[in-house]
Amino acid sequence: TELRLGDLARVQIAPAVEGFLTRTGALALPDACTAHHDLRIAGKKLRYVVEIFAPCVPDAEGVLDGLRDVQE
Repeated sequence: TELRLGDLARVQIAPAVEGFLTRTGALALPDACTAHHDLRIAGKKLRYVVEIFAPCVPDAEGVLDGLRDVQE
């Protein structure tokens, strides 16, 4: 079976999105340094996979800008 780039993008991006979203609760915990670090790392992983598959992601630059903002 032939795998298309868009299909591969979905397979790679979906778990990265899930990993990031499951950690966003850390934003409500100002003193949770480890949770913030985990969120930052998950954001980095998501950013990297979006960068790789940018041609398949609608508004990739907007998504990447948002992820960069979260990492700062």
